[in-house]
Amino acid sequence: MFKFNFDVKAESSEDPEAVKNDIFSKQENSEERESGITKDIDWYNSEKVQPLDNLISAMDFYELNAKEMEVGKMTIKHLVAGFLLEDLKEQSHLVNLDLRKSEENHSDLISGVYEGGAKIWECTEDLLLYLSEKYEDSFWKEKRVLDLGCGCGLLGIYAMKHGARVDFQDYNKDVLEYITYPNILLNLDDSLSEDEKLKF
Repeated sequence: MFKFNFDVKAESSEDPEAVKNDIFSKQENSEERESGITKDIDWYNSEKVQPLDNLISAMDFYELNAKEMEVGKMTIKHLVAGFLLEDLKEQSHLVNLDLRKSEENHSDLISGVYEGGAKIWECTEDLLLYLSEKYEDSFWKEKRVLDLGCGCGLLGIYAMKHGARVDFQDYNKDVLEYITYPNILLNLDDSLSEDEKLKF
């Protein structure tokens, strides 16, 4: 379970370093008491993830089930997590997907495996609104953007549609293959060839 675990008095006149050290020592003790949850995790190795072979053929189906989000003067299309997760559950050959396991466990967090990439968090929508209000469209031209922990990829897609070159990265390969890539393709220019759409 995610928790901040801060135990700081609002009216504290203590030295900030002493308060910080106290917080971190309490956090370490708390982690030890939780029977080594973070110490016994087999983390995935990093790897370059390519779009699945059947992605282009599934795009018409995804297009029919996509939702549109208005951000400033721009429309961003994305898959609805509930639709996608139901679709994955119906495909018997995908039983080992981390996305599927998280859905079956009714959890947004499986330590070392899955950390909520199918959801569009409210803070993503808030940040998109902020970016659309704060920066002119021309700000993004020729920029290099790293969408780290991209999940659905909406922030990177926003930057990409404004002319930035975006690297999408997520801890979970399934998220990239089944959520991020389809969302990117939903937002690419229709005039691109299928080969061009898969080179991003």
